[in-house]
Amino acid sequence: MRVRGVTVVVNDDGRLLAIYRRDSGRLQWTLPFAEAAGGEDLPATLRRSLLEDIGYEIRIEEVAAVMEQRRPAVPTRVLSIFFRAVLISPESTRPQLNRRAIEVGWLDKNSFGEALEPVIGHVLGPRSTGVPYFSIECG
Repeated sequence: MRVRGVTVVVNDDGRLLAIYRRDSGRLQWTLPFAEAAGGEDLPATLRRSLLEDIGYEIRIEEVAAVMEQRRPAVPTRVLSIFFRAVLISPESTRPQLNRRAIEVGWLDKNSFGEALEPVIGHVLGPRSTGVPYFSIECG
């Protein structure tokens, strides 16, 4: 099972930080994410990854949701842990893109596909005492 951290950073207009990147061989807008690596914990991995990929600094606030993705044709599952995060760099900071990140933008919450709608809806909603678990089957 692959484990990835996903950051949800919201600006004052209610739009989400997104990166246009090559993911699984195709170009698409994604929430910033990073795969767990080495001995680093996920929040540290996410902070480092955003700084390396686009030059933005974030502060992780809390775990907001967990989602397991399954694809019938692929044996590997992906466990995504969604973190609420705050942008420390000013929003006007010009992104410093690298080879993985093609563009940075602020997108509407409905821009990330039907599978993520319940997760994003929960993360953007009122804070709760528990962390929900979402399980989806893709493709």
